[in-house]
Amino acid sequence: RVGLFASRSISAYSGVLGILQSGKTYVPLNPKFPESRNAAIAKLAGVNTIIVGKECLHAIAEITQLLDDHIQLLFPDCTESEIPAHVLQSHTCFFVADSSHNATIHPTPSHLAYILFTSGSTGLPKGVPIKQQSVLDYVDYLYQRFLPNENDKFSQTFDLTFDLSVHDMFLCWKAGACLYSLPEKTVLGPGKFIKEHQLSFWFSVPSVAQFMDSFRMLKPDIFPSLRVSLFCGEPLPVNVAMKWQQATGNQRLENIYGPTEATIGISHYTLPNNAENIKSKNGIVSIGSVFSSQNYKIKTDTSLPENTGELLLSGSQITDGYWHNDVKTNENFETDNRGVLWYKTGDIVELDKDGDLFYLERKDFQVKIRGYRIELEEINHAISKFSGESMVYSIPWPIKDGIAESIYTFVGVNCKNSKAELIQHLQTILPEYMVPKDIAFVANFPLNSNGKIDKLALINTLEK
Repeated sequence: RVGLFASRSISAYSGVLGILQSGKTYVPLNPKFPESRNAAIAKLAGVNTIIVGKECLHAIAEITQLLDDHIQLLFPDCTESEIPAHVLQSHTCFFVADSSHNATIHPTPSHLAYILFTSGSTGLPKGVPIKQQSVLDYVDYLYQRFLPNENDKFSQTFDLTFDLSVHDMFLCWKAGACLYSLPEKTVLGPGKFIKEHQLSFWFSVPSVAQFMDSFRMLKPDIFPSLRVSLFCGEPLPVNVAMKWQQATGNQRLENIYGPTEATIGISHYTLPNNAENIKSKNGIVSIGSVFSSQNYKIKTDTSLPENTGELLLSGSQITDGYWHNDVKTNENFETDNRGVLWYKTGDIVELDKDGDLFYLERKDFQVKIRGYRIELEEINHAISKFSGESMVYSIPWPIKDGIAESIYTFVGVNCKNSKAELIQHLQTILPEYMVPKDIAFVANFPLNSNGKIDKLALINTLEK
């Protein structure tokens, strides 16, 4: 397992390819994460080598101080004079790759391609290991579906720590096409970039389209070069989907659904050109049907309507479990009496008469902010551990068209820390998108008839 600490650079993409070509597994770190989180990921994955892009030089100096073991560091685009002295003294550093090494390595299909670490309720990131075969099956399926070619131009809007980046890279490269990595400052307003480079394949979270719509950037026929547009990572609002479709001149638009554990995406819904025929529920586009190469079932509950329940997934794209975490694996996976492994998504869905699925809500406390999956309990745990206050409750709010815009946290009045102190602490240990927008101190938490904290009552206090 090799750490990859680079972003939107030649070092980032050549690093992915170099790690895989050498028969190893890549573990992406993120320059946007606090150094403590990146160090924790490196420790959990057990990496002893990290490829470092020039754009991450400053941060790697702090991360290495948090690592207990000796690390090999590869700097493909730096010189020795640019490296801090304590890094050179404490670790083995390499600066020039040996291009004469031409050994052919053939990893087995069961070999891990990458390990991504998502939010974990205990405060430690949760590792999701994905096999080579799982990625190949996903890429091959979508390659046959969309038939990209060497003349296509693919967008790349995701960080390497987001598994949707794997789709961009390998579907693009399988076709011999060109990957266009959007500069960070243009990701939320990419209209000019799309037109300037005449992109033909688009992939992003719906939040990007929502942001563009709010600034009136989605005008009819403004992106005629886009022949395929895909959205994933969050619920896709119908009104935004319609405007995006009109902006591309009614070219192909699909809603993709899939948790990290199912390798990028596992269901799809193609939007018809006629807006009246778009399948939706509560203003959210259907997630469609599960890939024909994979399997699903709905675990029903007497408290839910007919054809509604938790979505379970199985097949070659499903990971075998979490990285060195049997407790979480046993919680989220089950084996049936035929020996088939099923992943319990925690997503409540409804199935219609045509076999199309509709996402309704989360079974647990996981939500998505700007496409990143988080567990609210991780935020609660971090505040509790720091402040000693046990009454902590986070909610996603406001929710617009099915997508959470931010997190608000309520804390008991006995907390010994101020709001500023809590937020400052969270900024040092959590990614930016997990830090609450605001924290309120509550003397008496409202309870519902079951004795549980009344989420709706808390939301009402925000709306006032």
